[in-house]
Amino acid sequence: MTMTRVRAALVAGTLMAALSSGCGAAHETAGAAAKADDRVRPASVRRDRGRAITSLLGSVDRAWNAGNARAFASNWTNDGVVISPQGRRTEGRDDIRKEQASAFAGSMKGTTHKLAATEIEWSSSNVAVVDGDAVISGLKGDDGTTYPPLSARFTCVCVNEHGRWLVSHMVSYSFMNS
Repeated sequence: MTMTRVRAALVAGTLMAALSSGCGAAHETAGAAAKADDRVRPASVRRDRGRAITSLLGSVDRAWNAGNARAFASNWTNDGVVISPQGRRTEGRDDIRKEQASAFAGSMKGTTHKLAATEIEWSSSNVAVVDGDAVISGLKGDDGTTYPPLSARFTCVCVNEHGRWLVSHMVSYSFMNS
């Protein structure tokens, strides 16, 4: 396991601890070092890292919108994970490619995808935890009926591997109405 994977695992573990304990203390601890690190970094470096994440999300969108499963999967680490809003877990870049190729040939054919980061937390200069909104538009029924856009939230862990930002783990979900 590379150091980047170890860091991503630590971030994910910290987030899970925060969620399971129902408090924000673990989240605050995980982000404290990154925030201290950001205070000594020039604003331009912080902006560049944010732009890198935005660019990565844009690359995911462009690949989806082109129906290009190979390009879509290339935005994930080799052992990356995608968990759909339906709870389907896909592990590994090759399986992500296969899953997306099937989706692009089926129900997601001709759809458009838009990810928008709403929050980026830096656990280190090479690991970001990103929360955001996702929208899929252009879904059509078997009879040609166009459905309203699907909206979901996402959380992903992004890692910088050898100078390239990649998604390590992405979970899409929707909040339940109470």
